[in-house]
Amino acid sequence: MVAAASIWVGRCHSVGVCAHGTRCPGSAKSHWSVGRRHFRVTGAGYRLAKWTRAQQAFDGLGAQRTGGRWNSPGVRLVYAAENLSLAQLEVLVHFERTSALGRYALIVARFPASLVLRMEDQFATPADWASRPPSRSTQLIGDRWVRDQASAILSVPTVISPGERNLLFNPLHPDFSQVVLDPPVRFQFDGRLAPAL
Repeated sequence: MVAAASIWVGRCHSVGVCAHGTRCPGSAKSHWSVGRRHFRVTGAGYRLAKWTRAQQAFDGLGAQRTGGRWNSPGVRLVYAAENLSLAQLEVLVHFERTSALGRYALIVARFPASLVLRMEDQFATPADWASRPPSRSTQLIGDRWVRDQASAILSVPTVISPGERNLLFNPLHPDFSQVVLDPPVRFQFDGRLAPAL
């Protein structure tokens, strides 16, 4: 499921600009402009990225280089979560250095719900979809979804938190132009999480 936001927003293009076109408090110097195009959005995806990569968080090049559970190396897509709590878990489960906990940015993507395809509605769920390391069967699903341009966003189950969903974005899909990216904001993990890592 996607989070119901149902708000009107303008399209933002870089760090430090709020939706109304002014500088966000505490933001870096802005190089972004704000378009005048508006449309209703009903879904949201949450992505945490290293602050130094905040402006490239939705270009899909990182996943293209390394691959992931739902894509092979060489296939370009973006991983996000349906809520902020899950986005944190997805980062923490792969975390190695607690000293970097404060070096993250939160980027929220907003979109019409019509852009989302639920994985189970298009593909059979592989028996080994939750395997560690990720199975080839799940990678092939994401690869085919990108190749066929079946939708701009694919909703997939997450291994970390049963019942919750991650969102895959295809930045090369024509409908990706309808995705509105909020300006990145600095995100600080709660320090109490460090001893558990």
